[in-house]
Amino acid sequence: MNNTNFEQDSLEWLKLRLSHIGSSDIAVINETNPWKSPYVLWLEETSQKEPDKPNKAMEHGKMTEPRAREKFMIETEIPVVPNIALSKKWDVAMASLDGITLDLKTIVEIKCPLNRKLLDFACLKEIPPYYFDQMQWQLWVTGSEKCIFFVYLNDTEFEMIDVYPDVKYQEMLVNKAKAFWYLVKNKEAPSRNENEAEYINNPKSNDTASQWRYWKEKELEASENRKALEEVLKRDYTHKSYFPSAQVQINWIERKGSVNWKAVQKTWCITEKDLEDYRNNSTIYSTISIID
Repeated sequence: MNNTNFEQDSLEWLKLRLSHIGSSDIAVINETNPWKSPYVLWLEETSQKEPDKPNKAMEHGKMTEPRAREKFMIETEIPVVPNIALSKKWDVAMASLDGITLDLKTIVEIKCPLNRKLLDFACLKEIPPYYFDQMQWQLWVTGSEKCIFFVYLNDTEFEMIDVYPDVKYQEMLVNKAKAFWYLVKNKEAPSRNENEAEYINNPKSNDTASQWRYWKEKELEASENRKALEEVLKRDYTHKSYFPSAQVQINWIERKGSVNWKAVQKTWCITEKDLEDYRNNSTIYSTISIID
């Protein structure tokens, strides 16, 4: 492997990540990452989308990692240092390592979760697939002999699992990574999940959407003000009332309650399958919402 002098999370490191496939990316490409799809990663790699900002769990992991690494070295007596590795086998492949020994034979992948769910898995010697993919990628990039999966909750609750190279699995990951990188270089989008939104970068369409957002926010503001004034009027006038100078009227209307169809089904022993015979054809409609 080749080393870099970049610090993790530095501007140089971020630029390097956007021009390489790292260990967190490989789990996305292999579709074992439950939080990001290959399409979104492709958007990031082609500079059509900014990478997501760190969430609370990621910030906790970053803050806790130095203490966890220290605890790992105390428990194992294996000195490791964080590093950024570049593959000699394929110049696109990289790995940001939580720790690697000076002889490059052993690496450690540190996880500092917010709760003990991952620790409970580790205690059963189980590793979630997306973390397994990360470690196999790191082992392939570095050529190291072993990766130690270290889950750290605190100084008294932690677990370690030894992970060794799986050559056939690594070959599968590399082939998928190269196929994905071909799409990146040729700006050909990978297929999206059926419920995944397509990113539209057309300036005119984005201007239209921005105008819609402006008026939608005004509408929400107006709605909140209207509801507040309605509450005042309804509180003060609990009967039908007319305000002549404003030409506004309060009407109080009694509406019948809705039928509890679940209770009807239960009483008459009607199954969901029976109801399907009376179901109308499905319809398609659209909604537009603000996503922040």
